[in-house]
Amino acid sequence: MVTAPHPTHEAARATAGWTAKAGLTLLELILTMGILGIVFGAGVGILTSLDLTSGQSAGLVRSALASASGAALREGAPARLEVSADRTSLFVIAPRTLGTWHFERDDGQGARGLQTALFGAANTDEGHMGSGLVFTGKRRDAYAELGLVAGGSFDPTAGLAIELAVCLDDLSPGRLLDVAGVAGLDVQDGGALSGWILPARLDESGIEVVGAKRVAELPAGVLMPGRWVRVGLSYDRVELRITADGFPASIVSEVAPLSRAKGAIVLGGTPRAFVGRVDTVVVRQSEVGEPLVLPEGTLWPADGPRAVRFEADGALDRARHPTGLDIGLELPDGARVEVRVTPYGAVQ
Repeated sequence: MVTAPHPTHEAARATAGWTAKAGLTLLELILTMGILGIVFGAGVGILTSLDLTSGQSAGLVRSALASASGAALREGAPARLEVSADRTSLFVIAPRTLGTWHFERDDGQGARGLQTALFGAANTDEGHMGSGLVFTGKRRDAYAELGLVAGGSFDPTAGLAIELAVCLDDLSPGRLLDVAGVAGLDVQDGGALSGWILPARLDESGIEVVGAKRVAELPAGVLMPGRWVRVGLSYDRVELRITADGFPASIVSEVAPLSRAKGAIVLGGTPRAFVGRVDTVVVRQSEVGEPLVLPEGTLWPADGPRAVRFEADGALDRARHPTGLDIGLELPDGARVEVRVTPYGAVQ
């Protein structure tokens, strides 16, 4: 006689079978842990054998170069990447706009808290785009002083870039712009234009003193009565440049820092204000970023440029880097990793 299994026993056996399939025996657990240890151990060995320094070095340099190129394009003024004397650190030196003045109100109040103090100069509806400032027919030393927003400061030591629209009413010479006593623009006879800076020098005792004035000049006829011209004055410790309607018409090489600012940014003034009108003044100063330190043992190439300069359009300075740059970073093991910059400023 066959006895049928008791339902309770069948349920118990089913439950036990399910539990056995779901869990791991001690032997299986030990084997699994051993396999995982082998896999992870091999993975760590592979990672430690990789040369991560080359990737980190190239990535940092590419980022710094792209930052300088982007800043130049964004601000519409030259920017550069400089290398420390020991070739271990990089510095992005980029322009930053401090303010734009449009002179739309008689009280000198401008957008975002920018002020203009008028001393003989006056507002006129005959600006370049709307209102502007006029110095014609005013007192001989008429001037306007540009003020920054509250708490703002002007430090052109590392460089500056100023643009303004100018229209002469006659060809009389006069002072157009004085930048805190360290740079300026003067209208000369016949509509000629000269731009100047006062670089800082060290005397025999190592004390900083004001050096000889450096001057860049544009010929007569650049400025003509009744014609608006967009004039630019820039200096970035590479060159002093004067532009007319965006074209670099006069360039003088110089690498010294500017002297310390000794006053305000002034349009017109002594010894004699120019005869004409001004509109849309843009003031920028160069600022040095925090040092970017290359990974330990990595060096900027000894045969590489100590400064990489980008033009206002973000492309490489065509005069200094006409065919682009190939920068071979020196790695701790003696190898090199290449970073390429095309003439148009693309970093590869």
